Amino acid sequence: MDNSELIYEYVEKLYNARSANIDNFNTRFASLLVVDSGLFKLLIDTHLNSAVALWFAAGCILFCILGFCSVAEGYLVDARTLCTDEYRFGDDDLVKSEIVQHWLESIDVFDGSIRRRSWFFNLGLACFFISFSICLFALAR
Repeated sequence: MDNSELIYEYVEKLYNARSANIDNFNTRFASLLVVDSGLFKLLIDTHLNSAVALWFAAGCILFCILGFCSVAEGYLVDARTLCTDEYRFGDDDLVKSEIVQHWLESIDVFDGSIRRRSWFFNLGLACFFISFSICLFALAR
């Protein structure tokens, strides 16, 4: 196995890990959205008259939606480019190098998206816990 094969496999694993991390954030946002929607419904149904709690619950929903909208777009190698004679009949290392370059660009985009999603998730989680605390305080009275 030469170095190009090793580099290709490493970058492929890195790319797949970042892509899985994005999917993991989608799952977290969906879970938080479901739980917060239940809290929002509870706040409305119990007539706690806590506008602050409703605003924080709505803020959590907003941050979840913004987190979902923070789309990570990776760069893929155009299949037509790889079908040209230069790549089709060329050296395998040339093709792997082209794919690796596009994956590295995608990894940079994914990292930025992960940072944005993490920020939105933390804000959404904070809003949820503030809203939940106000709800518990109001129910305890």
